[in-house]
This record gives sequence, structure tokens and C-alpha cells, in this order.
Amino acid sequence: YRQVHAALQWEHAEVQVAPISVYRVLNRHGLLGPRMSAQPPHKRRPWVRFERAKPHELWQVDVSYWYIEGWGYYYLHTILDDHSRYVIRSRFYRTYGAVDGIHLLEEALAAVPAADRVGLQLLADHGVTYTAAAFQQACQEAQIALIFASVAHPQTKGKLERWHLVAEKLTPPEPTRGTLLYWRGGGYCMGSAATHRESAGRLARATRTHVWIPECQLAPEHRDAVALNDAGTVYRALLEQGIFQEQLIMGGGLAAALVALRGQGLPMPRGVILLSPWTDSAARCKPAPHVIRGWTRIVFARRRGFTSTGTISKVR
Repeated sequence: YRQVHAALQWEHAEVQVAPISVYRVLNRHGLLGPRMSAQPPHKRRPWVRFERAKPHELWQVDVSYWYIEGWGYYYLHTILDDHSRYVIRSRFYRTYGAVDGIHLLEEALAAVPAADRVGLQLLADHGVTYTAAAFQQACQEAQIALIFASVAHPQTKGKLERWHLVAEKLTPPEPTRGTLLYWRGGGYCMGSAATHRESAGRLARATRTHVWIPECQLAPEHRDAVALNDAGTVYRALLEQGIFQEQLIMGGGLAAALVALRGQGLPMPRGVILLSPWTDSAARCKPAPHVIRGWTRIVFARRRGFTSTGTISKVR
């Protein structure tokens, strides 16, 4: 039913239909098959509140799926401490398999000292992520007791379910289409992120994307084109924050940043938008005379303590 819902959102974007409505209609007409048809109702269990006495005695783990317009389904994996309700780790993945669950668990274990989580238990549901043999093996190797919640009883992990609900409500009604990493111009020797803030805001509103403008190191204080190394550092930081290269676009005038990414073995972004780029980062071609004069005057002015703006206006 999720695939049917995604097809409806793609073909009829003006019609808003909840996934549960699609499920009910298909189930009512017997189109879900015998395994996903209506099941006999369960007896209502008494509501019992429980909470561990100390932090890191019990962690709750769960997966929530999100549909992002133009990108499809993403899965939010989250680990929450039962006592403090502190979200230890939460990350989006393209799938919800055991590999993703193990990766998130390893990050959570690395964030908490081993002395603070002695006798740790992990509360999970009966999803395929946590019932997989690989995930159970990972818990056993980490000396974590894996316990499962009751079937069809989401109240057992109500704290985590509530957090997923709040996170979904706080999401903007029009989700962004991706991330734009904008490399401003300036010849590695002038300008800053503040000088391009207005243009970045216009790009963000027009394209509905998150726009990032790195603050690069400039000459003559920094030599050997350290901005190229900054390109790999900034790009890697965005990937570590959970931004996938499939939704990342690079733009601006630093075409050599792509060469730096490839040289460092990083995955290429989804697309590139270049505005009057400097494509000859190795300086194999002789630059134009006005470029040489501009660079010379800028470096001379900055060494004398003057701002480069007035010098550039004279060169132009």
C-alpha cells in the first residue's frame, strides 16, 4: 500500500491522501492478500507505566518511515534512553535493514562510555530490522540484552513513538528538495560567506533547498590553494550529518572543488551548477592580463592592510 500511496502522490500531487486511508481502502476490497488482511482484534491490555531508575539501563529503538516529495521514502532510525528520554542517536537511511540498525547501534555505543552502560538492555519491536540474525548477533557481541515488545502494542515504546510524532509535526509543510553547496567566487583572495548571504537566500527560496556557503581560507595568509582542501572537508562534513549525495548539488565558481572531491575518493554529488568557473586549477593556461593585474593589486593591498574592495573597483 505504500507503493500505491507513493504513486498517487507522484501522479496527483494536488490530492492529499494519508497512507492509512490507502491501506483501509485496499484492505476493504481484499486487495492486500491473505497475509495483510484484517486480523482478529486483540484484547485490550491494561495500561502500565514503566521507567527505568537510571540512565542507560534500557534503550528504545524504532524505525519511522517518511515520504519526502521528489525523493521517495526515507527511514528514520532512532535510539532513545528510557529513563531520561534523551535521543542518543537518530539518522535517516534509505532502507530499514539490519545493516542500518547495526550502524546506528554502533554510533550510539560509541557516544556513551562503556562504564555507563553496564547491563544495557535494548527494547525493540518485531520488525525485520531487529529480528534479523545479523542484528541479534551484533547485540550479543556488544553484550546487550535484546528484548522485544508485545506484538501490536506500540504503547510499549510510547516515548519513542511520541518523539517520532513530534519530529514529523515539526517538519516544514513543504519539505526541501535537497541541499545546495554553494562555492562563492573571489579568486581565493577576497569575499566571504557574508557577502553572498543575500544571493544564497534568494537561491534557497527559489529552489526550496538548504544552501550552505563555506567560509574558505584566503590568500595571501593561506597559500597552496587550501580552499581545495576545504572543499573535501566541508563535503565530508555534510555527508556525516546524514545528507545523501543523491540530494546534494554543488554550485558556484569553484569547479576545482570537484577535482578535490574525486582526488579524496568522495562520492560525487547529484548535480553541478557552475557560474563562470575556474576550470584550470593547475594553471596550465596563461591567464588574461587583467586577471594578473587584479591578483597582484589584491595581494599587495591586503599585505599593506587595505581592504580589497577598493582595489577591485579600480581594476574593473
